[in-house]
Amino acid sequence: MTQRRNTYLYGWLFCLSALLVATECRADGLPSFANRRLKETAENMPVRQWPKTDTICAMPEVVKGKSIVIRYNAKQEIAHLGVSLFSDMTKEMLDKTICNFLERFLLELSVVKSPADIQRRLTVENVSLKLNNEAFGSTRFNSIATVLKNMEMPADFSYRNEGLFITATWKYGTKQTLTLRFPASRELIEGKDKKESDDEWSDRLGATPEQTAGSPAPEPITEDRLEPMHGGAVWMRRGEVYGVQPLTSASYYQKVQQRFVPLYHKDYPAYSLKNLFQIPQSSEKVELQVTHRKYGHFTPRFVIRLSDFLTLFNDDFVTYSAATQNKEGKWVATVVFYHRYLNYVHMLRITTTADALFAQPIVLNADFYSNIPQHYMKNMF
Repeated sequence: MTQRRNTYLYGWLFCLSALLVATECRADGLPSFANRRLKETAENMPVRQWPKTDTICAMPEVVKGKSIVIRYNAKQEIAHLGVSLFSDMTKEMLDKTICNFLERFLLELSVVKSPADIQRRLTVENVSLKLNNEAFGSTRFNSIATVLKNMEMPADFSYRNEGLFITATWKYGTKQTLTLRFPASRELIEGKDKKESDDEWSDRLGATPEQTAGSPAPEPITEDRLEPMHGGAVWMRRGEVYGVQPLTSASYYQKVQQRFVPLYHKDYPAYSLKNLFQIPQSSEKVELQVTHRKYGHFTPRFVIRLSDFLTLFNDDFVTYSAATQNKEGKWVATVVFYHRYLNYVHMLRITTTADALFAQPIVLNADFYSNIPQHYMKNMF
């Protein structure tokens, strides 16, 4: 799938916001960092004093001609550190994760000591960096700092998702083009190793959910979008398939007084179980008692409403589910949350009985496995 977003307008908004907030960085004390990679970058920066709050500021001793963006998380750790190339509004319009990665990675390269060290970093990360189609290391392209200094803003920015790789392009000045091609890797793009990402998901599971107005109103379901099953007792809305396995995003309905409503009936436990994850309105009265099977065999437990759990995957994920009956007669649901452009998934496994599934209230015990490389997940099935 190709994604291309021009950002002339966004760039002007960025320039305006940068003029308003770009200042000299002045603060007392040493910061904490959300992950090892950010800390290593900061240690290579000749900065003695760090701001204590979110800031976009000038650090000419680090990068000339561009500001540095610093963002803190709720734990007062620096969670983002990079060369300021996009406004917050632009990031929301494009893709915040990709924009933050580009800002952070270009800063990482800027503080590397020599062109040879930069080239080694690019090789290790399997990243291609070109200026006007000349690879970094050529006689006309051997300084990241010079390119960033000369990059005029607003630039015409676009990125293209190529499956295993993503290509970002800036066009600026008189026929100047900077291209960065990088793997669609979670660890590279998010800047966190497995343990750091798992810890972040435990924090999310343990956080108090934001107050919301509940699930959005369901979209009208018409017969032309459904396929009858079991002689018309069940109607299926086809979905996508994850690989070649029975994991799909299909959902199921019953026809009641000429209307189609989500199926939830003891005669069809498999379909009813899948609907809890595929139709948001079905999950609001379900309690999830979840064990997080995280890195290092730590297994913290959380109690969370299923609808609140599912909202954690609203952005950038596709949900697939399968429900089967095991030898003991219990129902086993496997739910996969597949990231749309990074090659990883999260997985939820639930084992329940038909009696528990149709009890009031519904309480489900689950195991949650976070940040699984997609190739490993497919091997599991």
